[in-house]
Amino acid sequence: MPVSSSLANKFTILYGSQTGQAKAIAEEIHEFSEQHGLDSNLFCLSLTEKKFNLEKETLVVFVVSTTGEGDPPDTMCKFFRRLKKKTLPSNHLENCRYALLALGDTNYTNFCNNGKNLDKRLLELGAQHFYDTGYADDAVGLELVVEPWMEGLWSALRKQLGLETQNGGMSDVEAKVPVIDSPEQPLTQSKSLKVLADSVLENTSNGGLHETDSVVVVTNSHSCDQLGGRSLTNAASIAVVKAKPPGDQNLPAIDNDGPVACNGEHTSTPTLSDQLKQSLPPLSTSALSIPQLSPAYLQVSFHPDYKWDCSTLPVQAGASFPSAVTEVSMATVVSARQLTESHSIKTALDIELDITDCNMNYKPGDSFGIVCPNPKDEVDELISRLDLSEKAGIPFSIQLIPSSTKKAACVPNYIPEYSTIKYTLLTCLEIRSVPSKALVRVMAEHTADPQEKRRLQELCSKQGTGDYTKFVREPYLSLLDLLNTFPSCKPPFERLLELLPRLKARPYSVSSSPLENPNGLHFVFNIVEFPALEGVRGQRQGVCTGWLASTTKSLGEVLIGSNKEFDVDLSQLLVKDRPKVPVFQRKNLHFKLPSAPNTPIIMIGPGTGVAPFIGFLQHRELILKASNDQEPLGESWLFFGCRHKEKDYLYRKELECYLSTGVLSHLFLSFSRDTVDDLSSKPTPKYVQDNLRSHATEVAEQLFNKQAVVYVCGDADNMAKNVFDAFLEITQEYKGVDIAEARKEMMKLRENKQYLEDIWT
Repeated sequence: MPVSSSLANKFTILYGSQTGQAKAIAEEIHEFSEQHGLDSNLFCLSLTEKKFNLEKETLVVFVVSTTGEGDPPDTMCKFFRRLKKKTLPSNHLENCRYALLALGDTNYTNFCNNGKNLDKRLLELGAQHFYDTGYADDAVGLELVVEPWMEGLWSALRKQLGLETQNGGMSDVEAKVPVIDSPEQPLTQSKSLKVLADSVLENTSNGGLHETDSVVVVTNSHSCDQLGGRSLTNAASIAVVKAKPPGDQNLPAIDNDGPVACNGEHTSTPTLSDQLKQSLPPLSTSALSIPQLSPAYLQVSFHPDYKWDCSTLPVQAGASFPSAVTEVSMATVVSARQLTESHSIKTALDIELDITDCNMNYKPGDSFGIVCPNPKDEVDELISRLDLSEKAGIPFSIQLIPSSTKKAACVPNYIPEYSTIKYTLLTCLEIRSVPSKALVRVMAEHTADPQEKRRLQELCSKQGTGDYTKFVREPYLSLLDLLNTFPSCKPPFERLLELLPRLKARPYSVSSSPLENPNGLHFVFNIVEFPALEGVRGQRQGVCTGWLASTTKSLGEVLIGSNKEFDVDLSQLLVKDRPKVPVFQRKNLHFKLPSAPNTPIIMIGPGTGVAPFIGFLQHRELILKASNDQEPLGESWLFFGCRHKEKDYLYRKELECYLSTGVLSHLFLSFSRDTVDDLSSKPTPKYVQDNLRSHATEVAEQLFNKQAVVYVCGDADNMAKNVFDAFLEITQEYKGVDIAEARKEMMKLRENKQYLEDIWT
């Protein structure tokens, strides 16, 4: 039923965000609510009891993400604790009507678990849906669900508020928004539309729009209109109708055998650059519903006389990072050791840090964040590409534009009060992130070439979602990649400040025990390599792993006695000459050794996923030594896998030593690319999940009869899913149940913290 009329057109938006995605979506809903004749309040869920009381809210839109092992974001924990109180009556929220958008990632087993738990609890307390819950998947692109969910939200809100017209058409507010039909069709709206149409077509005499080229269609209707026979679903958006000029028939056709030129001959396979730039039918001749241009809200003032010293600035202006439990401080690199052979496909490095002054009291299983800079060459290229070289080193400050219509506008707290363009791009903004559709929309607005402009409009449009996914998101293009592909595009620096995300810290698992050295910390990583994309970019390395590798290698080259490219002991250098790494300790709720040392553990960590388990085993060994071998330790099983036994078997000597001393009870190995030459030899399991199945009965005995704790660490894309599926099969077989019951059993293990994951994409 509609909410009370006394509440007019008001509703509340509440968000729980860990990395900022849920916050950005909530802010977008807040931003556009006024254009739909609605009045919204926006609050982070951390402000419960300060800015809002849920029991007093009658119409709420929730946008929440899921983090960790299906947990709520840090900002939402207090709210959820209050909501889960058992003393709350079943009618506690009976006056609340709500809509929920849950963000998650299907690479993780507990997809949108936080949103699902919130949904369940709200219903238990008497709240009711006024709109279907949306589940957005970051693995394939949040926008695939977010955009249509937001489209439908507006009419659902208006209906709940009793604001829809009796005939079910557009409301008075929406009807005032002008609509321009395509040039071939007569204008069918009010006289004011004719005036606007004339003003649009008048631009043709100034080199702007051509009558045969395009015409802008502005609409706020959620209904589906017909423009020149083409269907267009509208959602507070701007649509562009692109008509092919008469006689222009040179666009290539496509068939199942590949591209075909206008002379009928097959051409070579187009590069990503070709596909990214080229506008083809039916998209090139379609009406486009593109995001509304976000209002500008930041401006910069340059201060050439200001005495600026970046060496005195705290990392990212001292703004806290998600999941951080300590402030950022500088750790010193002590050594770097290459764990893989030189001819291995991947290069894995073990780095030792001195954390003496870092206020980090870590335990095995903990992780920490590294705050790395962007690659200097990419920053320099970006500055040059945007024609900012002359201003790049001049200090500036940021202010809000007084006349901006942006709601909840604020100056980013992770950019220093006084900064420079180069320093900001180098240390504060995520220039490697895939440009959002909102950013692509702004880029289109600042593109001089009409064809390039049109193509950028296609890429950010609803109709061009497939192209955006295939040619921008999946190849993981960056802002610089798009700028180099569309040379006439030059967005203002201020707009990049608004739309580029904050440069994230990169998390790594600790691979050592503080019992060995409380001021020393080891971690391991692969140097990430991205292949070149023809016509778009050259080969490049991961932002953080490339930085760590280059820093260590460049210093190691001056040292003597390195057996491998990265085997260097930097303790030979003076302390002032050793590289420093900004670090902070991250929250770890569950991925820890059992409090009782005699609890059995099953560790599954292929590749660099073995890192925390090296810390586990080192810790167990030191506990055993400290007790003179009297401490009863539970069994420890490790399932490790890599490509080749002789090339990338990480920590081989250490693992074999732990096995020989009994610290490690069983070591199960998988080498996915090795072949067995002796046909009489039994082939080893290819992957860790195959090894689990090979020892299904023993694993089940440990898990269900001896209450072993399972730890899974590594790649979420495939490994974590495959391992979970293997445990489902093991559970089915051991307990004699169907797949549904097996899932329930596995969920019990998760809830009891007996099945723990530390995985990444």
